[in-house]
Amino acid sequence: MKRASTACKECQRRRTRCSGVPCSECVGHPDRECVFDELSDRRRKATAKKTQEELTSLRDFLDQLLEAFRSNDGAAVQHLINRIRAGASHEEIRRIVLHIHAQPAGSSSRPNDMDPNIINDHMSNFFDSH
Repeated sequence: MKRASTACKECQRRRTRCSGVPCSECVGHPDRECVFDELSDRRRKATAKKTQEELTSLRDFLDQLLEAFRSNDGAAVQHLINRIRAGASHEEIRRIVLHIHAQPAGSSSRPNDMDPNIINDHMSNFFDSH
């Protein structure tokens, strides 16, 4: 008997050997459903494809993030850094980066939640402490 590369959900739950679709354990019991989770076996093509798509998406995001740092003014970059340091989610960071990229080159526009006095506040704090 050839073993399946991964067990069906019933065989996993019962910790029994699985012979494949449909497995002999499930065939003998009409109340059981022989279902395989394609993504649970990391050797399968579906999982490899999904992982590749996730890596490509992360690489694209990293490229966009680096481009935002390279090609934008200090205020936009500082806002982005502050949000990252404050523990912003990946999705929030992605929205900020997309907003930065949507602005025309040289535009001084900033995300809505950016404090317009951020630079003045930092300068005041710097001069007050010296």
